[in-house]
Amino acid sequence: VCEVAFACVLLVGAGLLIRSFLQVLDVNLGFQPERTAALRVDPDRRPSTQEEQNTYFEEVLRRARAVPGIEAAALTDALPLGRNRSWGVGAKGQVYARGQAPIAFVRIISDDYMKAMGIQVRSGRELSARDDASSEAVVVINDTMARRVWPGEDAVGKRIQPGISTFDNEEAPMREIIGVVGDVKQRGLNVESKPAYYV
Repeated sequence: VCEVAFACVLLVGAGLLIRSFLQVLDVNLGFQPERTAALRVDPDRRPSTQEEQNTYFEEVLRRARAVPGIEAAALTDALPLGRNRSWGVGAKGQVYARGQAPIAFVRIISDDYMKAMGIQVRSGRELSARDDASSEAVVVINDTMARRVWPGEDAVGKRIQPGISTFDNEEAPMREIIGVVGDVKQRGLNVESKPAYYV
């Protein structure tokens, strides 16, 4: 009787484990890891100027894109399901109580990041090589941020002020939203997507 009882417990436990595993496999990550590879790039020496750093990373991208079979290559400071940081962000025309500005994950990326990661662009466009220090300050946001800050509206063309704790910080530059992309799992497979933006 004890053996049968233990066998039943093991079978039920194994069934639940398999069911949980299959549910994890069905989670939409928001990107396509099966067609993506990530490499950490560290210069031999730290670039002394921003221009030198940009030149270095542009050369890294040029070489990566020249490899046969590479469809897209991009740079980012943080990968999904890795480390995270979040900044306050305010929508133009909205005033927030001190410390009550929305919080969003921020990703610093290069052009072609969405294509390289397989992240779907829902509206507008992704960042391109022409979006640089000499052009207008722009940003791409995710679906969750668009729905929370502008429910029922198209967020493309709206303006936000990233990197703030309250909206009265005039030093943070305004950025125009040029695109809305699909949500990406940032903190875990079973964690709800949070607002995020890409600069």
